[in-house]
Amino acid sequence: MEKMNASFGFLLPEKKDGYYEVNSVAHWAYFTKQVNGGESTAKVRLTADIDLSATEMTPLNLFSGEIDGQGHTLTYYLKATDRDGYSPILETRGISVHDLKLAGTVDGGGYRKITSLITNNKEKPFVLERVYSSVTLKSSYSGDSSISGFCADNRDVTGTCVIRDCAFVGKVEAPNAANTGGLVGWNKSPLEVQNTMVATIYEASPVNSSTLVRQSSSELTKFTNCYYLVPVATLQGTALTEEQFESGEAAYLLQAERPTQVWYQTIGEDKRPVLDPTHGVVIKEDGKYLNATGVEMVQDEADRTKGIDAIYDLTGRKMPAGRLPRGLYIEKGRKYYVR
Repeated sequence: MEKMNASFGFLLPEKKDGYYEVNSVAHWAYFTKQVNGGESTAKVRLTADIDLSATEMTPLNLFSGEIDGQGHTLTYYLKATDRDGYSPILETRGISVHDLKLAGTVDGGGYRKITSLITNNKEKPFVLERVYSSVTLKSSYSGDSSISGFCADNRDVTGTCVIRDCAFVGKVEAPNAANTGGLVGWNKSPLEVQNTMVATIYEASPVNSSTLVRQSSSELTKFTNCYYLVPVATLQGTALTEEQFESGEAAYLLQAERPTQVWYQTIGEDKRPVLDPTHGVVIKEDGKYLNATGVEMVQDEADRTKGIDAIYDLTGRKMPAGRLPRGLYIEKGRKYYVR
């Protein structure tokens, strides 16, 4: 049960299963105070969207816990006034962030190392899964900036960091900044990046910049099924056009025929793939990408030979026993797609 705190004047966030459950600006302020007061390995779970943009956000100084966004959005405004390196989390020693959407603005002023999530990570690996950032990053800094989507500086880590099923689709407004990274501004540790995209509005110098991860050695990072929109000096991943991001092709490629649906896009409405299951599932039929309206399940294959109930195609034709070809089907009133 929530408790009233006299010094804060609001109900404290409930702690359940070891997680602070936060649903308001006041709750996030309390969580920030706890972390910056020494509870650096705390765990937090968002139970609603939280908009901190009305006032300047206070960053987490040293945080090595967990953020479970549960698909909710954290919107914020940050302004750097006296230091390089500004983001919602200034320092981590390993962290887990998942199922979180980030929105808002980081105004770096004349400073470098601006990012939408983590400034510096050391010693222990971070794991980012299903994190979607549409944050705008601003800076008037000129030169080596390490401006990046998720982490400005990652080094001296024992173990392997992971970025999986993530996206940076925000805006970089830093016309004189070079040495940027789409996801990581400077990496000197083992890293795996999987099923991830960078599709930003990019207004910065491409000099010494990388589409995904700027790093000290190309052998440090393993890229699997990654995509980018804007080419810069070092190309990592596969280039896609604006049309390919809008058409549903990028969502289909990022999903990569995995049985558990992760990527979605309502074609004609979403300009980018999203991580929101209320949007459409993208399928490929006859070389075209389209939404499978009403699909409840996506399977890699389906075998109807062992006494399973009747299954029909969309014309109402009962399908014979055997392995089904690719397409949309109905079984017990449920529509699903066989890839």
